[in-house]
Amino acid sequence: TSAGVKSESIMQGLTIRPHQQLGFAGNAGFETGSAAEFVVWSGHPLSLSARPLSIIVDGQPVTDE
Repeated sequence: TSAGVKSESIMQGLTIRPHQQLGFAGNAGFETGSAAEFVVWSGHPLSLSARPLSIIVDGQPVTDE
């Protein structure tokens, strides 16, 4: 927990809840066929020292180029 809030609730607040609020609830989730953006982190995503190592959107790696 962080400040009395479960990590699971924090992660949902950063992932699925905004997706639902923007009207993408129909294809949100962790099932086959769901929309996905995927980030590989250097540590726990809620850690201040973590940084994204790889970002994938629509099955394609995203670069800074």
